[in-house]
Amino acid sequence: GGGMTDRLSLYVLGAFNAMLVPLLVIDLGLIVLLMVGRTTGRLPNDWVLGPWVSGTIADWPYYGRTDFCLLALTAAGFALSLLFAATQLLFVRAVARAAFRVASLLRGEIHRQAFRLGPDDLLGGARTQPEQLFTDQCEILTRALIAWWRVFPRSAFALLALMAVAFALNPWLALLSVLLAIAIFWIRTRLKSWSEERVQYWRDRATIHYDRLLDDLHLSPLAASYGLPDTPGGAFADNLKRYHDELLRERTSRAMVRATLMLAILVAATFLTLVIGFNVLSTPPGLTVPAAVVLGVSLICAYFPLSQILRLPRAVQDAERVANEVFTFLDRTPGVGEADQAKPLERLRQSIEFDRVTLADRDGHKLLNEASFTLPAGMRLAIIASDQRTPLALAGLLVRFYDPTSGRICFDGREISRATLDTVRGQAVLVMQRGAIFTGSVHDNIACGEVGFTTLQVTEASQQARAFDIVQNLPDGFTTVIGNHEVRLRPDESLRIALSRALLRNPSLLILEEPPAPPTEAETAELDAAIQRVADGRTLILLPHRLATLRSADKIVLLHEGHVHAMGTHAELIQSSDLYRHINYVRFNPFRHVSVS
Repeated sequence: GGGMTDRLSLYVLGAFNAMLVPLLVIDLGLIVLLMVGRTTGRLPNDWVLGPWVSGTIADWPYYGRTDFCLLALTAAGFALSLLFAATQLLFVRAVARAAFRVASLLRGEIHRQAFRLGPDDLLGGARTQPEQLFTDQCEILTRALIAWWRVFPRSAFALLALMAVAFALNPWLALLSVLLAIAIFWIRTRLKSWSEERVQYWRDRATIHYDRLLDDLHLSPLAASYGLPDTPGGAFADNLKRYHDELLRERTSRAMVRATLMLAILVAATFLTLVIGFNVLSTPPGLTVPAAVVLGVSLICAYFPLSQILRLPRAVQDAERVANEVFTFLDRTPGVGEADQAKPLERLRQSIEFDRVTLADRDGHKLLNEASFTLPAGMRLAIIASDQRTPLALAGLLVRFYDPTSGRICFDGREISRATLDTVRGQAVLVMQRGAIFTGSVHDNIACGEVGFTTLQVTEASQQARAFDIVQNLPDGFTTVIGNHEVRLRPDESLRIALSRALLRNPSLLILEEPPAPPTEAETAELDAAIQRVADGRTLILLPHRLATLRSADKIVLLHEGHVHAMGTHAELIQSSDLYRHINYVRFNPFRHVSVS
C-alpha cells in the first residue's frame, strides 16, 4: 500500500511539475508580447503566439495599463517559479522515498536469504557475497530507480509539453529542430565509436613505449657501471619522444570529439536561428518576435529533460546487471537440509571420519579431493594447509554450514548429514576470529538472546573463558553494549567473549579460528589459558596463527592439493615434511617480517 502511494504521488507531482515549465515559457512570451506592443505603441486586443497558442486580452482588468499588466505577468511568473521549486522539491523527495522503499525491501530479502543460506561464504569463490549485494549493488539499483522515476514521468512529460508548445507555435520549425537533434545525436554516436577506437589504439602504443622506458631506466645503473653515457642502443630519448607524442595523439582524439560535436551543435543552432529569423522578417511574418522567443526558450528548455532521457539507458543497463546478481542470490537454495528421518546427534566420544570427501568452491576449485582421514576425539588438533582457505572451509563442513560435494563425514561412525541440524550445531561449534561479536550487550552476546540461560550461567561461562575480568572493566559490566559501532574490544577479548558463548552451550567439538597474537605477553597468557580451559572435556580443533599453538597441539593435520599430506606433532613434522617446514617458516616464524638489508 505504502509503495503504491509513493509511486502515485511521484507521478502526480512529476506530471504537475513538468506542466509548469511550458506555462513559465508562455508567461515569458506574454511579457515579450506586452513589451513589443508598448514599443510599437499598438497594444493588441488578442495575444497570438502561434496558430494554437492565442487568446483575448482586451477584457483583461486594467487593459491598456501596460505597466500594471507587466507587473501582473511578472508576479505570475514569480508565483509559477515558486510553485515549480516547491513541487520539484516534493517530487525529488517522493522519488527518493519510493527508491529507498524498494531498496529497503530488497535489503530485507538479502538479509533473510543470508540467514537461510548460512555462512557458506567460507567456500570463497568469485560470486558476489551478501555484503556486496547489500551495499554496492543495492546502491546501484537505488540510483537507477531514482534516474528512472525522474525521467518517467517528469522529464518525459516536460519534453512532450515543451515540444507541444513548439509545434503549436510553428510545426515546421519544430519538426526542423527535431531533425537537427536527431542528426546531432547520430553524429555524437559515430564520433564516440570512432574516438574509443582511436584512443585505445594510441593508449596501447603509448604503453609499449612506456614499458621500454621503464626497462631503460632499470638498466641505467648497469650502463653507468660500464661508464656508458646511455643504455646500449641509445633509444631512451626516442622512446620518450614517441611516448609523449602518442599520449598527445590520445588526448587530441578526445578533444576532436568534443570540438566536432560542439561545432555540429553551433552549426545546427545557427541554421535554426537563421530560419527563425527569415520567418520573423518575412512579409507577412510567419512568426512574431514573442513567438520566436517562446519557440527558442522551449527548445533550449527541452535540452535538459532530453539529456536525462539519453543518460537513462546506461543506468538501466547497470541496474539489469545488478538485479540479475541479486535475484540469482535470492533464488539460491540452502546448501544443507535435514533428512526425513533425522535423529539427534550424540556427543562426540571416539573419532571424526572423513570418507572420500570432496569439497569444491563456487568456482569449481577443489579444496578437498576424495580426502580420507580420521581425527581422534578428545584431543587438541590443529589443521593447516598449503592454501589458507581450506582449513576454514573444512571447519564449515563439521558444523554443516554446507555439505561436501561427495563423500561422508561421520561422528563416531554416524553420518552427520543424517542427524538433526540443530543437534549437529549444538555438538559442533565454530568460533571465527571475524564477526565473533554482535552489536548488543555483553550478556546478549554470550547468551545470544536465549532466555533459558540465567545470569549465573552467563557469569560462570565468562569466568571459565577468562572473559570475566574484561567484562568487569567495561563501563556497565554485562549490560555494556559492544560491537563495531559501540564499545570495541581487542581481537583476543572478542574471542574470549565468543568462547564464553561456546562454553555456555557445552559442545563436544569446538573449532577455533585463532586470532593474531595479542600485543603483550600477559594478554597472550590469558588467551592461552582460556583456550586450555575450553579444551577440557571436549575435542578442540584449532586453525592456528601462532607457532606456540602448533607446538601445543597433540596432532597437526597438513592438507595439500585436496589431500592429507602429513599428520603428526610439530616436532615430527619439522623433521619429516619439507612442505611443513616451508609453511612454518613463511607463516609462523616470529622473524618472518624482519627485512635483512
